[in-house]
Amino acid sequence: MAELPNSGNSGTLYKVLENEEVYTWNASTNTYKSLMEKTSDTPTVEGKENIAVVDTIADLPTEKVEDVLYKVKENQKFYYWNDTNAAYEILNETQ
Repeated sequence: MAELPNSGNSGTLYKVLENEEVYTWNASTNTYKSLMEKTSDTPTVEGKENIAVVDTIADLPTEKVEDVLYKVKENQKFYYWNDTNAAYEILNETQ
């Protein structure tokens, strides 16, 4: 990917404008991994066009990433960044 640096920071998510995918750097393999996962049960949230998958809540980025909804594998819940509270919140499962 031309837009990704040669090596990354494992605590940073990288969004490639060309394909609108989000990547994370895997320091042990020195490669990027796509975090995008779209399935038929993926909720649609206004303003959140991309789904990034992380293993645990601790893996959520510490800062806002535009237009990304996160699926946490450990609890199978979706999280989004709430600007008002400047924190992640669980997506209401009724949406």
